[in-house]
Amino acid sequence: MTMKKAALGLCTTHVHAEAIVTSLRQVGFQNGDISVLFPDENTTRDFAYEQNTKAPEGAAVDGLLGALLGMGIPEIEARHYENKMKGGSILVSVHVTNGTDLAQARRVLDSHGATHVVTMSEKKAA
Repeated sequence: MTMKKAALGLCTTHVHAEAIVTSLRQVGFQNGDISVLFPDENTTRDFAYEQNTKAPEGAAVDGLLGALLGMGIPEIEARHYENKMKGGSILVSVHVTNGTDLAQARRVLDSHGATHVVTMSEKKAA
């Protein structure tokens, strides 16, 4: 079985998130590989609808931790990102199955100035 991995980064504006998603698509990532999670449910849903990105439903600030855990992010990292998102940050994550794609996703996040960029193995949901 292939282990899923993810590259994650934070950005501060809707325009910044769109630029990152556009670049990810340009280098070959598919909509189903990309998640964008805003600190409020309505923006996440609107962005997901407009951009066809993969983002959990119901991601209001009170439900951020659950949404992050649902994306396969380990709890320690999920709590870190939840705190940043409560401060208004937007999470962009790219879900991959190999190291080459993981490195490419990280390069895109870094090149756009995303902050708190990390790569990790996603835990399998029970």
